[in-house]
Amino acid sequence: MSGGVLQQKRQKKLDMLKDIQSENSAALMQTRVKILGSVLAKNKQLVDSVPENIAPEDIKRDFLKMRKNLMVRLIHSELRNKKVSEWTFKSLNKIQKD
Repeated sequence: MSGGVLQQKRQKKLDMLKDIQSENSAALMQTRVKILGSVLAKNKQLVDSVPENIAPEDIKRDFLKMRKNLMVRLIHSELRNKKVSEWTFKSLNKIQKD
């Protein structure tokens, strides 16, 4: 086989593995976003139950905003870690062969 044919096969395999990685990322993100929504609703409920004289409205709003940002960063961190450790092309290629 010529170098061009091998390169095309390698590129096709790489594209397929990238698609698998993207599908895994999307599935994980979808489940985490559902969890994030329910956790944020629970947080809002708890924060709203705190009397205004203990925590003013702006403090409550800022707390919920920071909480959401933290959880989003954790989700993105989890995605990056999975891409680096579990969803590497080498491991996905091994799974694809099995």
